[in-house]
Amino acid sequence: MGKLKNERGFALVLTLMIISLLLLFVLSLFTQITNTTKQITTMEKHINAGNIADMGVIYFQKLVETNKEELESMLNDGTFEQEDINSANDITEFVNHVLIPQVGNNGTIELDENHRFSINYAETNVDASNVITVHVTGEAYNQSDTAEGNIELIIE
Repeated sequence: MGKLKNERGFALVLTLMIISLLLLFVLSLFTQITNTTKQITTMEKHINAGNIADMGVIYFQKLVETNKEELESMLNDGTFEQEDINSANDITEFVNHVLIPQVGNNGTIELDENHRFSINYAETNVDASNVITVHVTGEAYNQSDTAEGNIELIIE
C-alpha cells in the first residue's frame, strides 16, 4: 500500500501527453490530406477546361472546313477583292462576323451546365499561305483555360 501513495498521478499526465501528441499528429495529417485533395480537384478542373478549349479549336476547324466553299465562292464572285485577301482583313471579317455567329450565343457552346467553350476571335495572318488563328476559352466548373489553334486555309 505504501507504493500507491507515492505515485501522485504521473501515469495520468503521461497518458494525457501521449494522447495530445497523437491527436496533434492526426490533425496535421488530416489537414495535409484535405489540402492535397483540393489541389488535385483544382488541377482536374483546369485540365478539363484545357481539354474543352482544345475541343473548341477542333470544332472551329471543322466549321471552317464546312464553310470553305462559301468563302471560296465569295472570293470567286468578287464579294471580296483578291488584293484585299492579301491583307487578310476579308478573311478575318468573314470568320468573325459570319462563322463565329453561326456557333450561336456569341460564339459559346454549352456542353452541359458545367462545361462550355467560347470561340473568342480569329485573326488571319497571310505570308505564303492563309493561316487563321483562333482563340478559344474552355470552362469547366468555373475554371477556365484558353487554347489557340491554327488553320491553314488553301483557297483554290
